[in-house]
Amino acid sequence: MTLLKKLSQSTKPTQIKERTDDFLYISELYANLKPLIPALGLGYEGIRYFANAVIKSDIFQLNQRHEEDRYVHVVAFITHQYYRFPG
Repeated sequence: MTLLKKLSQSTKPTQIKERTDDFLYISELYANLKPLIPALGLGYEGIRYFANAVIKSDIFQLNQRHEEDRYVHVVAFITHQYYRFPG
């Protein structure tokens, strides 16, 4: 997840390939989580809030959260990253 926090804007072929791989991975995760997202009732601002908390924290801080809270943060992060990829 740490590697998915920053989206590269590089035009180097290797970076483009990595970014494509990242998008495919995020897309797969998002497809699996998509049915859960409405149940969270977060809306755009809520998703952005929780996703930014993940982006600003390190993996240790995320692991310190209660399991349910951690899942909400991760689902919001994946959703946020999915929509950040240019399409």
